[in-house]
Amino acid sequence: MLTSTRDGLVEGSRLLLYFLLVLAAAAAGGIGPAICASLLATLAINWYFTPPLYTWTIDEFENVLDLVVFVVAGVGVSLLVAQVARRSAEALRAREEAGILARAAGSIAGQDDPLPSMIETLQTSLNLEGVAVLRYLTPGAADSPAAGARRASLWEVVTAAGDAPRTPEDASRNINLGGDAVLALRGAIDADEGQILGVFAAQLAAALERRALQEEAAQAQVIAEADALRTALLRAVSHDLRTPLASIKASVTSLLDGHVTWTKEVEKDFLSTIDEETDRLNGLVGNLLDMSRLEAGAVQPELRPVGLDDVVAAALASISGSRSVFDVDIPDDVPYVNADPVLLERAVANIAINAMNASHDGRRVRIEAAAANGDVVLKVIDSGPGVPAADWDSMFEPFQRRGDRGTGVGLGLAVARGLVEVMRGRIRPAESPGGGLTMIIQLPHGTG
Repeated sequence: MLTSTRDGLVEGSRLLLYFLLVLAAAAAGGIGPAICASLLATLAINWYFTPPLYTWTIDEFENVLDLVVFVVAGVGVSLLVAQVARRSAEALRAREEAGILARAAGSIAGQDDPLPSMIETLQTSLNLEGVAVLRYLTPGAADSPAAGARRASLWEVVTAAGDAPRTPEDASRNINLGGDAVLALRGAIDADEGQILGVFAAQLAAALERRALQEEAAQAQVIAEADALRTALLRAVSHDLRTPLASIKASVTSLLDGHVTWTKEVEKDFLSTIDEETDRLNGLVGNLLDMSRLEAGAVQPELRPVGLDDVVAAALASISGSRSVFDVDIPDDVPYVNADPVLLERAVANIAINAMNASHDGRRVRIEAAAANGDVVLKVIDSGPGVPAADWDSMFEPFQRRGDRGTGVGLGLAVARGLVEVMRGRIRPAESPGGGLTMIIQLPHGTG
């Protein structure tokens, strides 16, 4: 076979065929295998195709020159192919790194808290066993910093992915993120991945700082809201709670005055004032206590089937002077509601007081109930001045009073909504037919 191949090919064709083998070795294995293939090809050509055959001797100078040129060309092309392959690998690596860094940058820009997604991206991109951001907790009095190395129990895992290390000692490599934070890595890390780790570390440090600023802003907002609530409460206590106390004090002082003889009618007026202002004061204090319990999440309703006619009657009985103001229409076929009767009574009373305060000049308030879409709806309808739809949401905020609606501290509707929602119901406003405001309480069916 070698004889037929040797006889059928000219010298240039033989060299080109071996040259292709050299190129294949360079593309597959790089510079080392390519040089070896070039030398072996030269020896094979000399042994099989260069006279005298099957010896290492070369008779003609032209053949020597051909072999030398072949070796030089093979080595040169091998170097070029290896360089192209190396640059292609570097370009691919750079493209992968750019993609990784782009995903990391996108995490910071597109999320409120990018730390978890950045840690997962770092772990999957570098094929690490686990990654964690650790924070060193400030030691107490018994753990003086001068006592020695930081103990494992004082490290907090801020966020982690994979089989994450719990302390820096458990990690293969640690990178300081500034302050008391450390990026702990577990797994094999290549030397050329240092740039990616450096960029990730910088972005993680920025994300940690951003989280700290968000926490500070949230705390500042809570403090500001608490200050606003305290200011509003003090304003309410200084005015709205003192008004009924002043009326009660004046009436009692007048009755105790021994220098004046009061008629029975005047004494009855004084006692009526004391009774009404006491009820008013009791309602204000009750709303303040209910609001504080709702804010603290301390209201635990005892849900059971309740008839709306009984609840509405009890709510109106607790309101002074309400008998001549309300028209109640609750049919006998209205289903029971699943509610806490005490809480529902307070919610209905607050809404009814709000409607009564908005109704003047003999205008009456209508209360009606009906079944609707699997629930029971209770409506308190007044024909007062109403409230603009744009103010419906803010109307339920604490310490909000709209025009003539109420003389209290502005907690009635806020407490009513809180109590209804605790009982898994809904409360919403609507415009009354012909003008005014309708408050709608929607509660689930009960059995009874």
